[in-house]
Amino acid sequence: GQKDTAGDLVPFIPRLRHAYAEVDVGTSQLLVGQTWALVGWEFPTSFNWDFEFGQGNPYNRVPQIRYTSTALSFMKLSAAVLLNSADNGSAGVIVNKVNEGTGAIGDNDLPIAQARIEVPILDGGLIALSGSGGFTNIAFKPDDGSTARPAFTSSIPGGMVVLFAKVPVSFVTVSGKVWGGSSGGFNSGIKQFAVVDGAGNVHAVPAGGGWLDVDLKLPLDSLVAAYGSIDNTFTAANDTALPLQRNWTVGGVLSTMWAKKVQTGVEVQYAQTDTGIQSFNDVRFSLVAVYWL
Repeated sequence: GQKDTAGDLVPFIPRLRHAYAEVDVGTSQLLVGQTWALVGWEFPTSFNWDFEFGQGNPYNRVPQIRYTSTALSFMKLSAAVLLNSADNGSAGVIVNKVNEGTGAIGDNDLPIAQARIEVPILDGGLIALSGSGGFTNIAFKPDDGSTARPAFTSSIPGGMVVLFAKVPVSFVTVSGKVWGGSSGGFNSGIKQFAVVDGAGNVHAVPAGGGWLDVDLKLPLDSLVAAYGSIDNTFTAANDTALPLQRNWTVGGVLSTMWAKKVQTGVEVQYAQTDTGIQSFNDVRFSLVAVYWL
């Protein structure tokens, strides 16, 4: 298991990250508990993972039941049933103002299904194809005193396909992820999950994105890395514009590991959000020291 703390103010709030049990029998493995979803736990080389909460990397830690088979020596196959976690507060619903109300992720009893095929390549590399699908309830609530539209709940389908590759060649490693889908990822669509149009119809938000990372190993257990990521949304309803259309980030890292336990580094990162009308950007500079248990 693994836990940490999360929060902007002291005292911090304890947060459970990983807690699961595994049973291995021959070439089969059964996992029950909370850990990464099958659509991807891979990240570019960055100390600032928070930027990926809305940019180009669908992932989440989700309670699940997962079965994995390594019966085929050249391939690992996994399938899982996961708790629908879209209502964890990180995904929003866009509502056309003529409805005079607000939308939110509703109660979701139906699980999400995911599967992954992983093939090792070269020395430590791999190619993985994964997918996710299921239904999510969207709840509309009218503003106080409004008669424009009554409250309702509507279910929308969601799903995505994710391709990940990691290719090590000598002292250089190139890795990347591309994905596409509609309301199928915890961090796809720049956290815009659904749209309620002017007629009261609910639409999933289609989006695509990914990231690319290049690592260069240096002497003295050091490395330099460069990466870029993007999350790009597409029109969900012709009469209702999405507030956020594109997020993208580029960055670079220089780090050194000391005695296999202490990691120090520096990172520079540029992030930009496009709304279709204007753009917002941010430059982040980080000095980092990490002790690995």
